[in-house]
Amino acid sequence: MQTPPRRASVSVRGSLNTSPACDVSQRMDSRADAASVVLLEHELFVIVAERRVVWCRVLTPPNVTPAAGAAAGKSAFAYLMTHVLVRRSSWLGVVADVRRGPSVAGPVTLQGLEQLFIHAEEVRKPLAMLIGAALRSASSLSPSSAKHHASPW
Repeated sequence: MQTPPRRASVSVRGSLNTSPACDVSQRMDSRADAASVVLLEHELFVIVAERRVVWCRVLTPPNVTPAAGAAAGKSAFAYLMTHVLVRRSSWLGVVADVRRGPSVAGPVTLQGLEQLFIHAEEVRKPLAMLIGAALRSASSLSPSSAKHHASPW
């Protein structure tokens, strides 16, 4: 009996992969050996599907303005809420990994995170967050120290 050839891992790269998440997850179900698929890539984050779990990894490149970070956060949150955290999607849930992200979260980010957690609860999808030891709200800093901890989110 002849065994079928194994398919290579899928890795889609680009500035924006706009394939509907449900289509990608259905293709992944048929490829048991697929390692990961990049769903959305940005300078400040990457959203990757590993099997049926979606990871949002936050990055902190140098010289990022708070406004650019807030805009990137809005983009990531919108993508997760419209493509992944959908009631009958085949995605099992989301893990947000901000360990390599900023040490401070601004008000736009905090509001977006709150909405993301509420939305995940409403659609009954698990949402986990991996944070570094120093993540804190920008409102907890003095005005002078907040300048030195500009959040890209």
